[in-house]
Amino acid sequence: MLPPELQRQYTIEASQVSPQGWLHLHETNRLLQEIAGAHADSWGLGYEGMQARGLVWVLNRLHLRWRQLPRWRHGLTIDTWVGEMKGPVSDRYFRLGTHREAGLGAVATRWVALDQASGRPARVQFTHVPVLPGTPDPALSLDSLPRVEGFAHAATFALRYSDLDPLGHANNSAYLRWVVDSYATGFLTRHQPLELKVHYLAEVQAGQSIEVWTLPESAFAFQHDLRVEGQTVCRLFLRWSPDNP
Repeated sequence: MLPPELQRQYTIEASQVSPQGWLHLHETNRLLQEIAGAHADSWGLGYEGMQARGLVWVLNRLHLRWRQLPRWRHGLTIDTWVGEMKGPVSDRYFRLGTHREAGLGAVATRWVALDQASGRPARVQFTHVPVLPGTPDPALSLDSLPRVEGFAHAATFALRYSDLDPLGHANNSAYLRWVVDSYATGFLTRHQPLELKVHYLAEVQAGQSIEVWTLPESAFAFQHDLRVEGQTVCRLFLRWSPDNP
């Protein structure tokens, strides 16, 4: 039997970092997708395995906490495992570190299996998949983000062809890039994203425009509402470092 955890090691490349040399938030998410897909593939529940069942995994919620972002040319080790599977839902966890520091960051994610024909949640047969209960960080939560009022429009982005995934929808990493790009450059050069919560609510299609709405909670914490034609498609919370070390 295959081990319940999968570990992969990466080297942070120049194309993945900010001008300050820190790993981009959306690039972090791409690495999480890559190792999650590889782990699911090993149990026949990756992209091709789900396609054969007429199903697809979609990311529903994510909570990430960095103690410090890795830098350009640094190594990054990611471990992933399934913490719970029930009906159409799979909770997957990640531990982020280096060869010297195991506790650099932690992530909790919730994935939902959808029937491709109806778009509705569908039960997955997973009796052979090992489950390791427990999270890598007790502060992680997959509770939904509350609906709040008082947002102000921050930016509008057009969905580009390069934003699309194999299903023809915006890749979930694109949402993170849109939100970060809505901040002023001066703010981004002084602060690092240390905590991210995301609740994906609806898909974004080719040809649509995405509005980013922002509500400050403090000088370093912000709620974001992503909207398409007035409909909220994603809720997001970002907490930043007080300054850039």
